[in-house]
Amino acid sequence: MDINEIATKEDLRDMLNDFTKEIEYALESKREEVRFIKSKQVREMLSISEGTLKEYRIKGVIKYQKVNGTFYYKEKEIIGTFSASKI
Repeated sequence: MDINEIATKEDLRDMLNDFTKEIEYALESKREEVRFIKSKQVREMLSISEGTLKEYRIKGVIKYQKVNGTFYYKEKEIIGTFSASKI
């Protein structure tokens, strides 16, 4: 379409659909699977006590989500934080 042409509603709809498809493709290619694990799995993975895990949460060493009284952690973050012995 030339800059001097008038865009119709159909032209705009087509452009919007094309743009939406491009965004969806970009998001899909960057999306990665996130696996959440519970406190018990974290404690076993790191060989730490319940108290130590609580201390890490309080100090902000690890991020967590609390859902219905259960703590969940992103496995990838736990591995990344503790693989380099940052504690």
